[in-house]
Amino acid sequence: MDSGRPLTGAPPLLKTRKHMRRNDARKLWLARKERATSGWRSMVAEGAGEANT
Repeated sequence: MDSGRPLTGAPPLLKTRKHMRRNDARKLWLARKERATSGWRSMVAEGAGEANT
């Protein structure tokens, strides 16, 4: 897992690198993915499919 800070006009500066087992990395990725998508729902826009005149 890498982390760093962005630089203006340059690639990000790598500050730390942590090595972890593949299964641990997958668990972390899935947990972050779940947290990022929780609370969001798919919705159909009002009037979808109707022609605006």
